[in-house]
Formats: sequence, C-alpha cells, structure tokens
Amino acid sequence: MKKISKKLLTSISIALIISVFLISQFAFAVSRTTVIVFCTEWNAKCRAAVPAIESLINAYDGRVDIQQFNIDLNTTPERARAMGINIPSRIPHIVVLDKSGKIIFQQDYSPQTPAQLKQALDTIAR
Repeated sequence: MKKISKKLLTSISIALIISVFLISQFAFAVSRTTVIVFCTEWNAKCRAAVPAIESLINAYDGRVDIQQFNIDLNTTPERARAMGINIPSRIPHIVVLDKSGKIIFQQDYSPQTPAQLKQALDTIAR
C-alpha cells in the first residue's frame, strides 16, 4: 500500500469529513424530499444522468430538491474505507431521502432509473 503524506491525508480526510457531514445534515435538516446524485464531471453516464434527473425533478414544482456530490472513484473510496465510511463504488449513484431524512430509494443509475425514481417520488412527494 502506498504511503500517503500526513499533510495530504489530513487535508483529504477533512474534505471527506466535510462531505459526510453535509450528507448527514441533509438527513437531519431536509424539509423536502431530496435526491442526492453521486457522480463526476468527467463521466459520460453522469453527464447524461444529471440533466435527466433534474428534468424529472422539475415536474414536482419545488417539492423535491436535488444535490450533486462529485467524487473521485480512483481515490475517494480507499480513503473513505480507511475512515470506516461507505460511499458508492459505481457512478452515477442515486439516493433519495424523504422529509424525515430516511433513505427511501437508492441505486446505481441505469436507463430504467428515471422511471423507477419517478415511481418512488410519486409515492412520497405528494
């Protein structure tokens, strides 16, 4: 295993902790159903998924929020595991929190995801 400098590990750990903190804040502070999309800017599936999901969410007239977290699959998972944190290993990955912060839908993005996501949102975002 490569040795990572203490300074670099500290800065990475702080950034990761901040990301985890932000996600946990969604779980405690959401006032609406929230769709979280884990992706990267360079991934073609992500570039296609985000607009499709945003378009779907726009149909809910402000009753559903969307948050996007960009992750680096080459480095983030290993660092996260070292801290005992599990993050999606495939992107794009979709997580939906209900108004109470409970995960009600979670899956890797596929061509069927928009229809499945719509079905989940129709159930809770009334």
